[in-house]
Amino acid sequence: MEGKIVAATFTTLALVFAGMSGTSVNADVDEVLPSESSPLNDFTSSFGLLDSLMENPEAENPVNMEINLSDNPQINIGSETLQVEGLKEIEGSIAIDSEEDLIFRDFNGNIKMDNTTEIIGSASGFRNSRINVTSNVGLDEEVETDLITAEGIERNKFNLEAEDIELESKTNDSSISQSDTNVRISSFTGDIEFRPPNTLSFDGEIATVTAGKTSFGN
Repeated sequence: MEGKIVAATFTTLALVFAGMSGTSVNADVDEVLPSESSPLNDFTSSFGLLDSLMENPEAENPVNMEINLSDNPQINIGSETLQVEGLKEIEGSIAIDSEEDLIFRDFNGNIKMDNTTEIIGSASGFRNSRINVTSNVGLDEEVETDLITAEGIERNKFNLEAEDIELESKTNDSSISQSDTNVRISSFTGDIEFRPPNTLSFDGEIATVTAGKTSFGN
């Protein structure tokens, strides 16, 4: 509902600006606002998502962790930056074709890894060494890639079906090594590398991780 309200507000403002200038809404990057069909509208409710993330416990246990997924879920994250190797162009409310990979700021949305990787969500802008755009942008991209890097994740919770999990504590000899199990991460802060088709590599701090009957953390 919040997304629809904000989308309606964006649309109204866009029409006002277009009427004042006599130009189309998408004429200039600075004037770009999301269309009603933009996936940004589905994720503007991330205001509520951010509130819920901050309710997750503080992550205080440094770990390295690798999980090979047994299925291909849509993994929901919020991160300071998101870089998709090979993603140099986007279409939609803002159309960009660059010679370098794009780095998205304040990403909120889903990443689905399969034969083709899908990125669906929103960002507050994007950059590389050649461009720096600060307008909100909705993302609905399919891309063939070997690496997605999400940095600056804060208190994100995960529930994953894993072929296997390998966890190593950075502060002691504690570890987890399990196969064919459900993995529940109560709260994670740090960076994640997504390696399609099914691998996640975590580098950061966790509150608790439970794999089957084995737990690590507070």
